[in-house]
Amino acid sequence: MVQRLALRRHQRRSAQRRMRLMLVLGVGLAGQLACGRSTAPEWSDDYLPVPGEVLFLSGRGGGGSHLCILDSNGATQLPDLPGETVVHDARWSHDGEIIAYTVECRHGTSPYDRDIYLLEHNGTASWPLVASAGADREPRWSPDDEKIAFLSERDTPGPGVYAVNADGSEERLVVPGNFPDDWGSWSPDGESIVVGATLDEPMRIIGLAAADTTRLVVGSGPAFSPGGEWIAYHDQGIHLIKPDGSEQRTLTDYGDGFRWSPDGQYLSFRDRNPYTPYSLEIIGVDGKDQAALVEYQESWKYIRHHSWSPDQDYIAYCIALNLGNTESAIFIVSLDDTTAQRVTHYTGIDRRPEWRPGG
Repeated sequence: MVQRLALRRHQRRSAQRRMRLMLVLGVGLAGQLACGRSTAPEWSDDYLPVPGEVLFLSGRGGGGSHLCILDSNGATQLPDLPGETVVHDARWSHDGEIIAYTVECRHGTSPYDRDIYLLEHNGTASWPLVASAGADREPRWSPDDEKIAFLSERDTPGPGVYAVNADGSEERLVVPGNFPDDWGSWSPDGESIVVGATLDEPMRIIGLAAADTTRLVVGSGPAFSPGGEWIAYHDQGIHLIKPDGSEQRTLTDYGDGFRWSPDGQYLSFRDRNPYTPYSLEIIGVDGKDQAALVEYQESWKYIRHHSWSPDQDYIAYCIALNLGNTESAIFIVSLDDTTAQRVTHYTGIDRRPEWRPGG
């Protein structure tokens, strides 16, 4: 199965690279903050042995969690905003030029909230995108990189989904609710979003322009496939459903934390079946070609977050290194031969790897 995956990837690679070159980002740079690349100390043991860049969060800057990028030259800490101590849920734009991330901040005398900032890939400028008196977090880029959807706690009953242009204009509420962090995703055409079920509603597809709603089934963490043929979701296992609700399919009764492969033909997921080793696995959309890439016997060592490389040759993932979860590291595993290699070696927390698109 792995050999067949490798053949398909090499046949698609040239076409994928041409498509990535056509992506265009429309972001206004109002309110830039010049800050330059970090002069943080180098961690000589860190090394990405394959082409590309991996964004991750790390405690290596001291005093909290900071943005870092790992490439073949090692890990580099990106500049912090003034007073910044804790960064969360960072995401690349689809062209790999801008990073949207959440930072803890204070509004007047209120407790620390969260705002969303944008940062240029090379670290030369950052600027605020969303800042409200309620926590704003979990940004998701639209496919054309012109809009960002996110969660905000500025209104009741809880975190609702908002959308804003990438230049910070035309911010608006898309759907109220009380959504978890894995609230949903954009459709590939950028005309709608899918959100997970709440206490009052099932999963829904919300049209941004026409304001129409398609109600589906009960499930959480929904995500459109790259081509839009399927929506994957979690409900005591991983399932697929057509966007019009016409077909449903169960891929596995155990598993969560799934991610789509760039070509939309496979899903990777964390298998947490209590009767088998905890593992990072892949499975085809037809339910076939299921394979375990890495396995761990210890329950506390389960895969916490993972990300596909753009060429589909590798997956970067994070695991805890001890029972107390005071250390975690980034690993990569090859889909060709399922060999895994540790790529960050900081004595502390490295987490949430995100492979740079096109890198």
